[in-house]
Amino acid sequence: MAVIIPDGVALSTSRLELRPFEFRDVEDIVSMGGFPTWDGSGPPSPYMKRHAEKLIAQKILDSWETNPSFVIVLDGVVVGSIGMTVNQSYETAEIGYTLQREHWGNGIIPEALKAVLSWALRDLGLAKVSAQADIRNERSWKVMDKVGMTREGISRSDHVIHNVRTGMVWYSILREEFGKL
Repeated sequence: MAVIIPDGVALSTSRLELRPFEFRDVEDIVSMGGFPTWDGSGPPSPYMKRHAEKLIAQKILDSWETNPSFVIVLDGVVVGSIGMTVNQSYETAEIGYTLQREHWGNGIIPEALKAVLSWALRDLGLAKVSAQADIRNERSWKVMDKVGMTREGISRSDHVIHNVRTGMVWYSILREEFGKL
C-alpha cells in the first residue's frame, strides 16, 4: 500500500510554524549561515545566497512522496528544518532535524519533532519512524528519548565524521506507541 503524501503540508504548534521550503526563506537561511550540524561539518563557510538558493530549489523539487521537508519557523524567522525519507514499500520513514545553534536547549526540536511524528504516524499512517545520531551527540539522542522514541541499538564504528570513526545510535517509534504518549 502506498502512503499518499500531499504536497505543501503545513503544521503548527503553540509557537512554531512547520511548512515547506520557499524562496522567501533565502535571507533567513543565509543570515543563520545555513543549517548547522552539531559536529561542525555543516554548510560551506562563508555561506552565501547561492548556497541557500540551491538548497531551497532542491527541497522544492524533492518529491513529497519520498522526501517531505519542513522549515521550522519561530516568530516569523526560519531557525531550522526537519525532514523525512519515506520508504513507501514498508510504510516507514527516517527523520532528521537541524536547528540554529542559538536556539539549542529551548525545546524547539522536541516540539517540532512531535508535530511531524504525529502527522507521519497518524495522518499518513506510517507504521514506524526511525532516527539516528552520532553516538557522541548526546543532545540529539536526548531529544529522541524526550519525544518517546525507543533506542533500538548502536551500530559500532560504521561512520567516519571529521576523520573520527564513530558509531550511530538508532531510535524509532511505532504508530501504536505514538498514540499512547
